[in-house]
Amino acid sequence: MNADMKNTALPIDNERLAAYFQDVESFQATEKRTARRWGRVGWVVAGVSLAVNVTLAGAIVMILPLEKLVPAFIIVKSDGTTSTTMNFNSLPSDEKAAMTRAAIWQYVRARESYDFADAQYRYDVASLMSNPTVQGTYQSWFLDKGPGSTSPQVTVGKKGQISVAMVSMSMVRPNVALVRFRRTVTMYGSVPQTSTWTATVGFENVATLPVSARLADPSGLIVTNYQAQKDSP
Repeated sequence: MNADMKNTALPIDNERLAAYFQDVESFQATEKRTARRWGRVGWVVAGVSLAVNVTLAGAIVMILPLEKLVPAFIIVKSDGTTSTTMNFNSLPSDEKAAMTRAAIWQYVRARESYDFADAQYRYDVASLMSNPTVQGTYQSWFLDKGPGSTSPQVTVGKKGQISVAMVSMSMVRPNVALVRFRRTVTMYGSVPQTSTWTATVGFENVATLPVSARLADPSGLIVTNYQAQKDSP
């Protein structure tokens, strides 16, 4: 009988049961108040963070107009010293002529050579350095994949490459250059075919190119007219 009494739960009187539920309700109410309080704190912190971020963004916007990237030309003199200028037209005549010749050849090489691996880069450079009329003509020719197309994407594609080497360059009149070059077409597995071509390049120097364009065209040379013909044997 004593064993049965040990395993039997004792009854709970109503007063103790009421006190228990009151404690539970009190605990739950306290938890809700705490949660609401922390929720308000969270919103305050979020609001302060947003205000700080907006302030920082405003400060950055105010600073940005003060930041302007300007291309600089570094001139190495014969005695080893250097000088810097921000204006292409203020370069000494020899340096300006050398940069112009380099830019003209860069254009001819980008336009006349071809390799599938870097065709996009050459296409971008030739397009960037052309005025709208020359650019439109070049892009229409290069992107043409129809029957009879002479675009290297069709005639060469992934089966070979075209390389060019300058023979000579001369200025026939102001802002017009005559460039002679050898053009070698190499189709993989075949004997390379080399021919000589002459390109007439009309150009101008533009001072208002975007900074991103200056990376490929530091002198600001824009081709205004381009004609290339194969020399007679």
